[in-house]
Order: sequence, then structure tokens, then C-alpha cells
Amino acid sequence: MIWGFEAILYYLFVLDSSIYFVMAFSRGKLHKKTMHWYSNYAKYFFNFPINRGVAIMYLALIVWIGLSLSRLGII
Repeated sequence: MIWGFEAILYYLFVLDSSIYFVMAFSRGKLHKKTMHWYSNYAKYFFNFPINRGVAIMYLALIVWIGLSLSRLGII
């Protein structure tokens, strides 16, 4: 497999969607905080949804893009 720009970018998105999926479906100390890391940058991040529906759709989109790139022979 040749590591081209598209393959590297795709695997970065896979990593991002996996972390987001785990964050959405996990319960713990981080979810009980009143201040999150993104609250310091509120003027840049107006809406940061961490819910299960968005996580499932994001992961499904990444899988669909991966199947398309695989059919094209890029990854």
C-alpha cells in the first residue's frame, strides 16, 4: 500500500472519529465536569455536540468514505 495524501488524511479522520465515538459513549469523571477544555475557546467553538447520534453518523460517514477509497484502490 502506498501512503499517499488521501490515505494519511483518511486515517487521521478514522482516529478522530474513533476518539469522538468513545467520548460519546463513555461515562466518567470527564463528563461530570462543568468546565471542559473547549470552554476556554468559546468564541471559536460555538457548538461542540458530544452526543451518540452525531457520533454514529460521523463514524458511518468515515466508514462509507473508507469503502469508497478502498474501491478506488487508494487505501
